[in-house]
Amino acid sequence: MDTPAPPPLPPFRLGSHRGDDEPEMPRPYDDRDIAGLSTEGWRKRLVSLGCSLVLHLAVLLPLAWIVFAVPGTGGDSFLILSELDDPGEKAELASLGSDASATTFETPALESPRSLIAADHLTTRPLEAVDPRAPPTSRELTFLPPPRPSMSFESLAEGVKTVRRSDPRQGGIVQGGSAGNATNGILNGIRRELSQGPVQIVWLMDASISMNVDRVEVAQRLYPFYQEMAKRDPKTSFALLSSVVRFGARPEEILRPNRNFARITETVAAQQDDPSGLENVMTAVRYCLNLYAGWKGTLIIVVWTDESGDDTAMLEETLRHCREREAIVHVVGPNASFGSERGTHQWVDSNSGLSFLLPVKRGPETSLPERLMLPFWFDGDFPPATMGGALIASGLPWYGGPMRDRVLSGFGPYALTRLALETGGTFTILNRPGDRTVGSFESMKPYIPDYSAAVDFYSEVKSSALRKTVVDASLIVWQAPSMDPPPTTFLFSRQNFYPFVPLIGYTPPELFRTQFRKELEAVLKGASAQQAIVEQALALYEQDDLEPLYDDESSPRWKAWYDLNYGRLLAQSVRLREYQLRCASILAEGGLQKETNLVKFRPASVYLGGRVSEGRAVFARRLLERCQVNNPDTPWSLLAGWELQHDLGVVADQIVIPVPRPGPAVSAPPATKPISFPKL
Repeated sequence: MDTPAPPPLPPFRLGSHRGDDEPEMPRPYDDRDIAGLSTEGWRKRLVSLGCSLVLHLAVLLPLAWIVFAVPGTGGDSFLILSELDDPGEKAELASLGSDASATTFETPALESPRSLIAADHLTTRPLEAVDPRAPPTSRELTFLPPPRPSMSFESLAEGVKTVRRSDPRQGGIVQGGSAGNATNGILNGIRRELSQGPVQIVWLMDASISMNVDRVEVAQRLYPFYQEMAKRDPKTSFALLSSVVRFGARPEEILRPNRNFARITETVAAQQDDPSGLENVMTAVRYCLNLYAGWKGTLIIVVWTDESGDDTAMLEETLRHCREREAIVHVVGPNASFGSERGTHQWVDSNSGLSFLLPVKRGPETSLPERLMLPFWFDGDFPPATMGGALIASGLPWYGGPMRDRVLSGFGPYALTRLALETGGTFTILNRPGDRTVGSFESMKPYIPDYSAAVDFYSEVKSSALRKTVVDASLIVWQAPSMDPPPTTFLFSRQNFYPFVPLIGYTPPELFRTQFRKELEAVLKGASAQQAIVEQALALYEQDDLEPLYDDESSPRWKAWYDLNYGRLLAQSVRLREYQLRCASILAEGGLQKETNLVKFRPASVYLGGRVSEGRAVFARRLLERCQVNNPDTPWSLLAGWELQHDLGVVADQIVIPVPRPGPAVSAPPATKPISFPKL
């Protein structure tokens, strides 16, 4: 149940000091007043500390002049020194931070710069030391290369006093809904920690423009929480400090640790936007660990972001630092795109009111690729319109384009979720208006991804031929430069203004024939390249009989991937083959009728490929139907249903567009200011 609406906040003034309109704190508290004591409490504490100091000095000063003789070979004396910090422990912790490496998986069969994860062997390269305060570099990594192939994360955590972990099935993953509801859940966890001892909260806020509305809503929920904290009795409660750090390309502390709740809430809400378009969240977490290393109580870092991050290759190194510091990381983040890094964020241009879907990083929800990134055909006669790399939102279905970029997994991005779970925190899924999740979280629990280290996960995957086939085949398709569906309408144009409506105008048959042949030859080259990729991935499924392993497989997630991916590979193979055969028949002598000036391809149940196409089509349908039956109300069932909507054969309709009669010209709308898309 939502909490009652808080009272109106005072005007937000970034970095301002308390004015006459701001409430006076009952207990002024700055970064030096970490015990949360009143003035009288401090006076009593200082008197007791002074007496203790005099007593200890009376005993310790004489001892400082004593030299203990220790028997030695040469009769020498040794001075025994005592230090507060054990040098051995320091060396051990330092070795954990310095002995790090990043791992790159390689696939010999595919030469591609995106070959990060491989089939059977590992190579390592040193990972440069990272200064959390230095400007980070952007790394274009989708799925994670794990840091140390010879050592699991558990062994790296040896020597750390407290090992915190959260169970993803028992409260570790939370459906937060709106930013306000997500805030309430985080605050409940902080209340529990406050009952154990002093706490410092770091509000680590994504400074991208897409978070502006969320930051204000978060601040409104924080206001009553800090009012509640201000009324607590200092004799029965522990200290609470709060600071605010913004991050984008680099982190920056914008509010030092303090207890002035008006300043905390105003700073959370009113931040300068970071125009870089980068979200280096791991760098920001390590920055906070270094910045507040002197805090002796519980350190809680609350990350707020709507993307998966650009420096996720630093995940395991960041986890080690969190474990050493025993810091808790709560993350409020996006609902990850299903099996994909790319997602979209709806953005409206304030000048024109035009709506677009901008690309953002929202996933993936796994450390290794599991979904085959294959397109869906025949969504319509025309591909979605784009402008400056952004999809035109007008008239676009909720699921996005042919790659279904807007289908969500129901889980958070792997790197951010693992960061939270392995530090004893929670990952709260932030759902924006327009986000759609298939099924409830309870129904999706059997499909929760594996959040172990990527190297441990891949070692387990290799022990099962079925799982290894799913991952390796997905990797092959993931590395392909382009898998967009070939065009199905020839020839058409678009209006030159928003929303760029497709136009089918009159083209003289002679000119159409020339342009059509030239365009179709280029399209066929792309279809042939896609066919080679699909057949290479399909061969992995057909080299062994995996059906007995399917029956023995205990995980519904892996069984769903097997049915969906194998079925879609077969379907894509048939469609691409039939498309190419149909194009070849049209390009053949006499294939194109004399008066034709428009060609449209559509699905059909006839196959030019004969028994090969027919056999694969039948088997594909059987696998996809099994996926639907066994995995209802899940993204797997949804994607399988989309594939089954259309027959796998392809026919071409040849259409004659008559010479148009003169009519009124279509006028363009009034010119608007040029649109500049932000970097989210």
